[in-house]
Amino acid sequence: MRCLALDIGGTKIAAAIVKNGEIEQRQQIHTPRENVVEGMHQALGKLLADYEGQFDYVAVASTGIINNGILSALNPKNLGGLAEFPLKASIAKHTDKPIGLLNDAQAATYAEYQLQNSEQVSNLFYYRFNRSWRRDCAEPNFADRFSWYCWAYWSYIS
Repeated sequence: MRCLALDIGGTKIAAAIVKNGEIEQRQQIHTPRENVVEGMHQALGKLLADYEGQFDYVAVASTGIINNGILSALNPKNLGGLAEFPLKASIAKHTDKPIGLLNDAQAATYAEYQLQNSEQVSNLFYYRFNRSWRRDCAEPNFADRFSWYCWAYWSYIS
C-alpha cells in the first residue's frame, strides 16, 4: 500500500509517498499566510494533483485540533488563525481514496507506539514542547496561556 502523507505545520506543508515504511518523492511548500482558507484549499489541491495515481490512501498530521474532519489552529498566529477549516472535505474534492486525519501530537504518539514491542508496552505517553511558544513569550498574559498550549501537545495510548 502506498500512502500520501501530509504534514501541515505553521510554516510548511510537507508531502511524500510512503511505501513499506520508506519515504519517496518528498516535497514541501509554504503554509499559506494570506487568504488562508482559499490558500489552504489551493495548496492541498496542488499536492494531491502532484501525486495523483501514486497512492492508495491519504494520512494527514496537522498542528491544531482536528475534530470530525475540521481543522482549527490553537495558536492564532499559527496557520494564519485558521478556524474550522473543512480539511477532510477539502482533500476529498481531489481524491476518492480513504483519508485519515490526526493532530500531529497524536500522530507522533501513534508512530512511537507502533515502533515499540506491544507485548512489553501497555501505555505510552508522548509530550512535545512546540517551538511556537517562543514567539509568544513577550506578549501580555503569556503565562495564562502557556499551560493551555502545552496541553495541546501531549497525547497517550493506554
